Amino acid sequence: MKNYFASFIPAVKAILGIEAWSKDADKKDALLEEQKQKLKALNFNDTFINGFCEALKDGSRRILPARTGSRARKAVVLTPIPPTQ
Repeated sequence: MKNYFASFIPAVKAILGIEAWSKDADKKDALLEEQKQKLKALNFNDTFINGFCEALKDGSRRILPARTGSRARKAVVLTPIPPTQ
């Protein structure tokens, strides 16, 4: 089964205001602790954050479909769900 967290990579970068990921000790893409905290503050749950971090480590960007044509683009809209009371 494909890891669909890869489709959120551009949106998460935009939310965090970054252009490139930090690297962990193994030189793999990773989120910094303050970036994880920012996502939590925006109501992203631990399941999403942990899964997203694993997708970064695994290099899941490679599973995204290649662009076709010079104007092909994809957009992802993330809307955090407010916590239940």
